[in-house]
Amino acid sequence: MRRLGLSSNTAAINKVLEVLFAAGVKKNETSTASFSVSPGCPVK
Repeated sequence: MRRLGLSSNTAAINKVLEVLFAAGVKKNETSTASFSVSPGCPVK
């Protein structure tokens, strides 16, 4: 289940990056500022 959330997020970010690069933003002008993973429901 965790991998599903991570891959969905990765796909969404990749689409955003594609749009930015197509608009002329260079790869060296982007970076990851933070990354956090936490459960969406209580862990039993």
